[in-house]
Amino acid sequence: MLLLSSLAGCHSRLSGILLRKDSGRAGVTDKVIILMNFLVSPHKIIGLFLLVLIVVLLSQCTLAPLHKDAELKDMKYSTRLKPKDFPKEIARLEKIAKTNPDISVQARAHLQLALLHADHKNPFPDYLRAVKGLETFISLEPEGGKADDIQNLLALLKKIELLTKENNRIKEENQKMKDIIENVKSLDIQLEQKRKKY
Repeated sequence: MLLLSSLAGCHSRLSGILLRKDSGRAGVTDKVIILMNFLVSPHKIIGLFLLVLIVVLLSQCTLAPLHKDAELKDMKYSTRLKPKDFPKEIARLEKIAKTNPDISVQARAHLQLALLHADHKNPFPDYLRAVKGLETFISLEPEGGKADDIQNLLALLKKIELLTKENNRIKEENQKMKDIIENVKSLDIQLEQKRKKY
């Protein structure tokens, strides 16, 4: 009742303001007031309130089975993560993947871990762990693992892993060659010094 009386008070104040502001166009203002009287009548407000309440209650009933674990968020949530938040989020998901008894929750956690490990905003991407997380997801959720997107992502991550290993091997070889060149330069300087002595 308090709500209805405050709404009625707001309605009368708004009507007065509209009449004062628009006294030259009383026809339009009258139509607005008539429309407001129709929309803001007490039984319409109660009906609208009950309808909203029913919709909210029903939406909660239908959404509950879809969210098996409130700790697991939407897959697109990583776009909202800042680079500094990745290690903490990865640790949280690893805990869920290890401790949650529900296999489907574990599978989703592994999928999210794979996506976070390979995310472009992750300051320390780990493609090997991303591949392992994706493979674990596929083993826990065979039907979901057959999806083209998952298989494409797995193929790309494996290729990135292979190229990363090749890059590291080339870097090691390059460093060895630099060391050999430095040794040869050092020997050359020593030989030149010995020649000057004789």
